[in-house]
Amino acid sequence: MAVGGGIGFIEMLILILGGGGGIQLPVGLPPTPEDPKMAQVAPADCIAYITWAGTADADPNSANRAERILAEPQVKHLFKTIEKEIFAMIDRETQNDEEEGLAMNTAALLIKHSLTHPAAIYLSKFDMGERGPIIEAGLVVNLGDEAPAMEKALKLFEKIIPERYGPVKVIDGMRRIPVDEDAPALGYTIKDGYLLIAVGKETQTALLKAFDNGPKGGPEWLKTARGKVSIKRTSSFIYVNAAPLRDSLIPALVFGHPTRGGAAEYHRAMQAMGLDKLTAVISSTGFDDEGFVGKTLLATEGNPGGLFKLFNKQGLSPADLVDVPRDADLAFVVRLNASEIFDEVFKGAGIIERRAEQEMRDELANAERELGFKLKEDLFDSLGDVWSIYNSPGEGGLIITGLTGVVQVKDRDKVKKCIDRFAELIKQDMNRNFDPNNAGNRPWRRRQYQFKSMDFMGHQIQYINPIGDDWVVTPAWCLTKDRFVIAPYPQMIKSYLERRSKADAESLADLPQVKGVMKNSGGPSIITYMDTPELFKKIYPLAHPFATLICSQLQRETGMKIDASLLPTASSILPHLKPDVSTITHGAGGVMIESKQSIPLMGTLTSVPMFAMYFMVMDARYDAAVAVARAEQAHGHAQAPHDHAHGEDGPPRVIERPVPAANKRTVALNQLRNIGVSIFIYYADQNKAPDTLKDLTPKYLKKLDKDPWGEDYIYLGKGKTPAGPGSDKMPLAATSHLINNQRIVL
Repeated sequence: MAVGGGIGFIEMLILILGGGGGIQLPVGLPPTPEDPKMAQVAPADCIAYITWAGTADADPNSANRAERILAEPQVKHLFKTIEKEIFAMIDRETQNDEEEGLAMNTAALLIKHSLTHPAAIYLSKFDMGERGPIIEAGLVVNLGDEAPAMEKALKLFEKIIPERYGPVKVIDGMRRIPVDEDAPALGYTIKDGYLLIAVGKETQTALLKAFDNGPKGGPEWLKTARGKVSIKRTSSFIYVNAAPLRDSLIPALVFGHPTRGGAAEYHRAMQAMGLDKLTAVISSTGFDDEGFVGKTLLATEGNPGGLFKLFNKQGLSPADLVDVPRDADLAFVVRLNASEIFDEVFKGAGIIERRAEQEMRDELANAERELGFKLKEDLFDSLGDVWSIYNSPGEGGLIITGLTGVVQVKDRDKVKKCIDRFAELIKQDMNRNFDPNNAGNRPWRRRQYQFKSMDFMGHQIQYINPIGDDWVVTPAWCLTKDRFVIAPYPQMIKSYLERRSKADAESLADLPQVKGVMKNSGGPSIITYMDTPELFKKIYPLAHPFATLICSQLQRETGMKIDASLLPTASSILPHLKPDVSTITHGAGGVMIESKQSIPLMGTLTSVPMFAMYFMVMDARYDAAVAVARAEQAHGHAQAPHDHAHGEDGPPRVIERPVPAANKRTVALNQLRNIGVSIFIYYADQNKAPDTLKDLTPKYLKKLDKDPWGEDYIYLGKGKTPAGPGSDKMPLAATSHLINNQRIVL
């Protein structure tokens, strides 16, 4: 993973999973017509398969709101400028290094074409062999008119492949890229305007055969899967075969072998979470007649427990939405059986570790003695199974300041007993330091929290009144005959009680967008509603200061000519927005997550793939440098890098090898890290930082190299300490060599 500035696995996972309703890939928006070749090349046996449409020109007259936003001149100008500046930045950074420039531009071109043209990528095999992973995977991209330019770029790229691996050869219709003997075979070809990349010995033949004669519409599993999450105009489609991923691939990656080490505990954890019943994850995104649509199916078999208990099979009815006002700009309603989930937690603990369930129950018994009531029997069994959270502008909520929670109540007396006891315990804890006399004149001794109550429309509203503390909320709650209501201020509860007292009060169920999804058979067990136009009016003004800050950093760090003036005006986006609704339904085939939005919440705009392209190129450059170093080590060309700590042979060692031009910055970072670790070791031994870097050798640093450009490292450390709290007290080491008038600094 790249040092400083790269996107890591977790960040990419968040990017992919961030959108509601579908695993949203920022590609194919708006989508081009489906390319049948992408389904045709899908393998009969598959672990994972992803395909996406090309990016079409957005139609400003489209009935689809999301497409009209993408067609706005200001939005198009923003994306074009970002793309232009990314490539300009790459050219600036590589202007003095022809090989690095060629490598980065080829990679950037490949990523750009892959993201903006129809493409498919799949993994058909993954095993751990004695000499490393055995991988079979393929990638197909419809390059269209860009095929000649891509072919030329790849041919130029071949020229910088290290000679020690041997020449590029044409084998069975593909150009075979020479790689390390333990690495999977890698080949590519451009055929009929398509780029085909094969990883693994079996894939090359299978991919070429499927490209020419594969079944129309793809194999049966693909036809079935796509039918379950069909969308009128598909942008992206993802299929993950959960069984091999769960049972083989993940344990192999984490534990080295599916049955080694902690793999047994891992499989018990999968069972406890209900993931042992998960058969596939199928997701699709795209456009319908009005906006952006996302669908994800968590396909299951049998009756899964664990996490799937969060999704009740009994759907919500319109009557279950009565607690949420019609004017809510944000609402979340879920049917959830707290008592059932409570039992599932203990059951899962017992599956993972036999003694864990009993230990948890013993701890629970001790806690319940302190509480004075039983959590399950007195509280959870007494609550209903419909929970609502909303923010209503009409009831005083500004974005989230009016968030109000409501849960149905089955046994008021038991719930009241629990709430009163909770309040008493919290009151005792919060006021434990209060001293009315304040003999020591300590400010915190004057802080007091009064638990007060007020009568309103025949109900008692309780709230916390802070005295002498900087609270910005007045937490309040109310228990009616059949509802428990909680809010940050008493006013929200008053508004709720007033509204519910009116027989003709409209609720969330009266909104047209909500009526549409509630007509589905069985109904969803979870519904999320956002009044996107209203939220946009409130939140978008914050985009201007944040855009100024982000652009300021980008200009300073990258030299990109991007400033806040590029941000589209609110008036160019607002007319195209409409309220968005997402639902989760637990049916016989699994859990279906659906969303309908006027614009995707995550990864919808083409600026995202362009930024992703930049970060991926940065990561690729670093990973390539590491791969070269390891390959040279394996071939005896370099001394093995040492961990950043003392080893059997002394202090950290530095890489001693000829440095390819493309890797100079990475090697400089590695050398600076070694210097930094040695400074800390020196400080621990001598209780001071070294006066010069030469003081580190040979005891703390075997050899002090010049930087990769043949110049001495700069060091400012005399009188400073690596344990200092501020940057002005820390030692500093940097390259003498300047890159675009900047140094690499430790």
